[in-house]
Amino acid sequence: MSMENLKKASELYFRLLEQKVINDEEECFHYFFESEVRDHLLVLLDESNTRIVEAEKRLHLVTKPEGSTFATHFTHMKSKYSEMESKKRFNLITIIIMTYLAEVDRSSVVQVKSSREGLTYHYLHSKVQKLVDHWIRQLDDNPNFGVEEGLALKEIIEEWTNMEVTHDRESHRPNKRTRIGLIRSAMKLLENEGLVYIADKEQIVEIFARQELFERLEYLYHHQERYQLIKEMIEQGRNS
Repeated sequence: MSMENLKKASELYFRLLEQKVINDEEECFHYFFESEVRDHLLVLLDESNTRIVEAEKRLHLVTKPEGSTFATHFTHMKSKYSEMESKKRFNLITIIIMTYLAEVDRSSVVQVKSSREGLTYHYLHSKVQKLVDHWIRQLDDNPNFGVEEGLALKEIIEEWTNMEVTHDRESHRPNKRTRIGLIRSAMKLLENEGLVYIADKEQIVEIFARQELFERLEYLYHHQERYQLIKEMIEQGRNS
């Protein structure tokens, strides 16, 4: 294995580490298909416990579920984002993100619409509120609802209900301690991954899904049982 191939592997890996996703217009994208470069790359991926998801014209760098140097578990997220004050807050942000994903991960028509028209923070708030109301009813009937799935629903509900909505309609920077502020924080996590675009259109902030998000769903999340399980629970709440 030549030093040149090692340099190519390093360039590709650190570009992915910086950008999360690269497309076929970048020169280093094509290094991935050189066998000796890939051998070096596999060592870097193994040491950091990350993996590459290959889409048609893009490469995504993602973390493996456990033990990754760059894993977005609670401790890591808390050190990086101030809004991660507690495990409860982390769990609530996860549910907000999953609510958004369940909203856009439907038919091709819905996917196109979410890419072109976008969703507002307040629209997403209404969907999370409906889900929380559904879970409250389910817990009234069955106090152990969600336990088998490993979801701390009572804590999530408590965290959500104890927060104010917001004082500002579609504010660019709503208070992080409000529901709308937390929704913004959750969507910024997706934006930082290059999966959505948050735009101001005539004083209304909207979230637009990128093609990279649908690739991540198709090539990664659709193969994860945990994702499908939580998505199904959220869809039940949406249809209740």
